[in-house]
Amino acid sequence: MGGRANAGAARAAKPSLVVGNSLPGSAADPRVTTAVVLLIAAGSVGALGLYPVPCVLIGASIVFGLTVGNATTLTQRSSTESD
Repeated sequence: MGGRANAGAARAAKPSLVVGNSLPGSAADPRVTTAVVLLIAAGSVGALGLYPVPCVLIGASIVFGLTVGNATTLTQRSSTESD
């Protein structure tokens, strides 16, 4: 039972899912959501290069890791929606 609750919490924490579910209408445009996710990823990589301070390195690495997971989720979602 704990596994299902944890999986639901993990899905709810993904920024692309929060953005997609909070926009008015049936669903957010996957192209716009992907563009936002990739801009956030680019910003976090830029922060990694510009500010070599441990707290920035850790925080930007976490943000980049979340964006990679979101891009993967968006890719899987787009391929299943087009079928």
